Amino acid sequence: MGNSHGKLDPLAIRPFIQIPGPNPIVVSGGEGEWDENCIEAGDIFKDYTERKEVYYLYYHGVADDKSRWPGGYRVGVATATHPLGPFSKAPQNPLLDLGAEGSWDDRSVACPTIMKIGPDQYIMWYSGVGTGAGPRRWTVGIATASHPLGPWEKREGNPIID
Repeated sequence: MGNSHGKLDPLAIRPFIQIPGPNPIVVSGGEGEWDENCIEAGDIFKDYTERKEVYYLYYHGVADDKSRWPGGYRVGVATATHPLGPFSKAPQNPLLDLGAEGSWDDRSVACPTIMKIGPDQYIMWYSGVGTGAGPRRWTVGIATASHPLGPWEKREGNPIID
């Protein structure tokens, strides 16, 4: 594998290694919780909070509620002071919930990607699917917050990619 200079990139040919425990680093919620059925990793974001590094592992999860299937995904976060954990789920989860009935994201919000764009300014790109965008049609929206734990506000004019 090469890079922009046309030279072999030694990191590109190294095999992945499994880091010993604790694995898994985040688990599905308990019975009746918003993420009890499954969780899937989305993005990890490092920020400095109160003069210490904090790692925010954003993920999407789904309850065991079949009424919204296939869908019902919501976005949550777990935090740690080291990239390998231990991670703790935030009490404010889910951070990003389904849109209002009939909206473009009323069936699922998932696949979060986070970026800090200024002092106390964060942006989340996320995928959504809903009855307002057509059945099973995934689109992309934006939410913003002044802190990585939210509250996250969905942008007026979503979705941004249709």
